[in-house]
Formats: sequence, C-alpha cells, structure tokens
Amino acid sequence: MSDWEYMRRHIAIAGLVTDAETGTAVPDACVQITAAPDSFATRVYLQAKLAGSRPLDRTTTRADGSFYFLDLPDGLYTVTTWMPGRAPLYDPFDGESSVSRDANGRIQTTQLHFALLPYTGTAVLPPAALAAPERPVPAPLVPAFAPTNLGGCRLWLDAAALTAVANGQAVAAWPDASGQQHDATQPEAADQPAYQASALNGQPALQFNGETHFLTLPLAETATDHTFFFVYDNTPGGGHSHYLFDAQSGRLALNAADTSSTANVRFSDGTWRTLDSATSGPQVLTWRFARDKAELFRHGMIMGTAAYTPRPLTGQLTLGANYQGRSSFFAGLIAEIIYYNRALPPAEQQAVENYLHGRYVI
Repeated sequence: MSDWEYMRRHIAIAGLVTDAETGTAVPDACVQITAAPDSFATRVYLQAKLAGSRPLDRTTTRADGSFYFLDLPDGLYTVTTWMPGRAPLYDPFDGESSVSRDANGRIQTTQLHFALLPYTGTAVLPPAALAAPERPVPAPLVPAFAPTNLGGCRLWLDAAALTAVANGQAVAAWPDASGQQHDATQPEAADQPAYQASALNGQPALQFNGETHFLTLPLAETATDHTFFFVYDNTPGGGHSHYLFDAQSGRLALNAADTSSTANVRFSDGTWRTLDSATSGPQVLTWRFARDKAELFRHGMIMGTAAYTPRPLTGQLTLGANYQGRSSFFAGLIAEIIYYNRALPPAEQQAVENYLHGRYVI
C-alpha cells in the first residue's frame, strides 16, 4: 500500500498569509507547491490530465488568510505564495516544509507563515508550475483498448503502423487500421509528409511542412454526427490557417489554428465558429458534433461549444490542407487520427482519450 493510500484526509502543510506591514490576513492569495518529491510531482502531472480535476499543487487562502494541503507524501516541499492579477499587491514569498509520518503512519502537520511585502515589480508572476520529474521513462504501455472496439470507427490512422518506412522518408500512403480501407494517400512526392520515427513524446508521427504537404481520403459519410480525435503538435504561425481536416461537400473544415489574426481553434460548417485559443505542444484534441451542437475537448477537458449545422463528409476530403490542397497547410506533427460516424457518449469518448493519453503520455 502506497503512502497515498495509507491514510486519507490529513493536513500535511498548513499556514497563514498576512500583510507584513499591517499584520492583517491576506485572503485570496495563491499558494502553490513549486518544488516537491517525485512521487507528488508525478501525481500532479497525471491528475492534470483528468477532465474537471482540481489541481493538487495549489490552493487559495481563505478569508482569515489560512490555507492547507492534504495527504502529501513524505519529503521536502517548497511552497510559494503570490497574488494573482494585473497589478499584484505583494512580492511572492517562498517557504520550505518537510512532511513526515510517525510510527503509526500519521502525517505530522507542519506550519508555515508568510508575511508578504509590497510588490517591487521585479518578480516574475506567476511562478513556474511544478514540473513532472525528469527520469528515464520506459516505453509507454498501450492499454488493451483499441478504437475499433467501439462501433462506428470509420478511420484510424496511426503513424506506428508505418513499420516499413525509414526515418525522414516521404509517405505516399498512410494505411487505415479501422478495417474500412480508407487509406490516406498523396501521389505527388513534393506534397508528401515525412515520417519521423520518434517525434511526439517518443512516438512516431508525420511531419507536415505548412507549405505543400497534405493527404487525401477516400472516406464518404452521409452521417452528420461525428467524433474526431487528433494527436498532434502544431506551432501556430505563418499568418494562415492550419487545417487538420476538410470535407468539400456540405463543407466541414477543422482548423487547428487560424493565425490570420489571433490564433484560434475554429471549424466551418458554412460559418466559421471559434471554439478556443490555439496552443502549441503535444495534445489530444477531440471534436464532437451532435445534432446542432459542436464541442471541442483538449486532453479530455471541454474547451468550447458552438452551434452546428449538420454536415455529411462527402466530396474531396483532405488532411493537412483545404480540400483543394492549395492553402491552409498544417505545420507540425500528426501522430494519430481516429474518426467515428456518430457522436460518442461521454464514457466511450473518455475511453478513447484515455487510450491516447496513456500511449503518448500527454
């Protein structure tokens, strides 16, 4: 039994935040663990991937200036308190606390007192977030779940299936693992994305250059409810759109980053609709279209909703550019794409997202 499971709901670190000049309590201050044992840092990293979860490494002071952290594993912690806002009132303040247990396994509560001084304007806010521990990581375990376990899987493109392709080699065909034979292809050598053997958290992916690379799909769907999953890493820029997917007839375009002005994640069903701000770095993005509603999820967390005019997927279909293959080229890595011709219910959607998060460790 781990330290985390042995004893629940005990205060490990408690404290008080006050104004150094007046001695009065400071409510609504952010109190954040900025250094911690690996066991806690790993738990924070994993918890952050769960939709709707509360951060384990930070809290805010109550009306009387008090705060606490529960059920921490043994070890040394650095705790930083700071005031959020455009015009901070106080300088951040660091303190150290050592958590330990007695012979019966009960946490010995430690106390901290932060007396905050007026903000000097020299500190960088917010402080750096607690980082996942750096350690040799074995190859991620792929759960027994497969996307084809769920009905309606019409497309499953997995860069790991390109076993006969050398690192850096152009890819003319990306085989469909759904069993539907919807292979993504590109006959023109200059327009073919490049295979990267260990590109996205150690997993293979296809590199799209943002200028000419795209693939076409033989997929045709009369269904108007859809669920798409993309595992990718895009660096928004270039002053243009970065299409993940585009369907010509009825028109349904999925845009990872419209950077013509502010970088936003958008889609078009005949009308462009913004769902969230674009972000760089490895990510799992889920698009769910159900009846008259569109939803966007990043790492399983809802990021935006919009009205949706139902659209089939017909005509010319492309990955990495607009359906004509002439503009809106995606720049970055795409490791996996999964598509269902229905709106997955929450439990099934989460099963796919858990599979992808576990595989890519994001």
